[in-house]
Amino acid sequence: MKYAKSALKLSKELKDPYSEANSLISVGDCYFNQGLYHESLNWYQTADNIISGNKWERMKFEILVNYTNVYNRLSKFELAEAGYLECIKLSRKLQLKTSLVVSYNNLGLQYLSLDKFSKALLYLKKARSISERIGFNSATCSIENNLGLLLFNIGDYASAIESLKRTIKLAKQIQSIFDYILGLSNLAITYSALRKHKTALSLMNKVLGILRSSLKNNYFLSYGNAYYSLILHNSNASALSVKLADEAIIMAEETENYSALVLACIVNAKNYFKLKMYDEALKYSNKALDYLSYKTETTIEDLFHVHIKLLLQKHKEEAALSYLETAYNHIQMKVSELRGVPRLRRIYLNKTSVKDIINRYKVSTANRKKWNQD
Repeated sequence: MKYAKSALKLSKELKDPYSEANSLISVGDCYFNQGLYHESLNWYQTADNIISGNKWERMKFEILVNYTNVYNRLSKFELAEAGYLECIKLSRKLQLKTSLVVSYNNLGLQYLSLDKFSKALLYLKKARSISERIGFNSATCSIENNLGLLLFNIGDYASAIESLKRTIKLAKQIQSIFDYILGLSNLAITYSALRKHKTALSLMNKVLGILRSSLKNNYFLSYGNAYYSLILHNSNASALSVKLADEAIIMAEETENYSALVLACIVNAKNYFKLKMYDEALKYSNKALDYLSYKTETTIEDLFHVHIKLLLQKHKEEAALSYLETAYNHIQMKVSELRGVPRLRRIYLNKTSVKDIINRYKVSTANRKKWNQD
């Protein structure tokens, strides 16, 4: 921060608008990294006034990316989506293929976070097509990971494994430890979903070893613990799963990693449900609902599924029915989104949580009709 502001002061004294805009962006980045997102936005907007006034289109692309990062952290997803679309438009105009790839990938990930699976698939495949053609391996590595995560959320685990294995292979080639641990982590939870728990645990042990010995970053370690707790839950090791999920939640709150926080809360809601400690489980599911907009590693229906069951155990039928209707409508939105890819649509509808929510909704609807007739 100190050096960025010193550079800004010097650029003003020299009356150098290009350096001034760059310095303003640097100061904004400092505030962003401190989690002061509104403050960072003010600095970016000041830089943007200079950039737009001078029609520096390449720098305009950079500031648009910064805007979208802030909007995502502030959960202003429509503004982030508009920003990525503007990045795509500008990349095409300037014929910047690498920037176009990055923009397609970012927009695809944006749609994944919004559960707009069909649009996510479209833009991620566009990004991969261009990145492979121009040999942009670092981008292809990231894209394959995002595709793997998308396919995991839909329930197409076989295709997810293919993409994630390509991620790991590329990460080794480009020597990207960050992409490597992402690929390993997502591959681990995919194997866990297939009940291949031994393989999943082996992969996550490797991930946690890297996180604890090399990266030593609590933001990423909160992800690692959340993922590991999910795998332990799936393998019926509830006691250890509870402990790791709690550790993940503490780290996630400290580092503002709300995506990991949501996942860990869902895991502990499931753990305590299995242990028949329903009041404790509800604390976690309610906390996950508070931060729901941040999730990416799990789907909304996974949270609604356990929350509905908990409410029914506590004899809160009206609240359960309300969440059931919300979950059902969300599923129908996704089914509609996937109408252009019938194979994935069928796979999604076959997920356990999805099938159970649909069946519960049909039974509740039938009962309401019967009561009205009586």
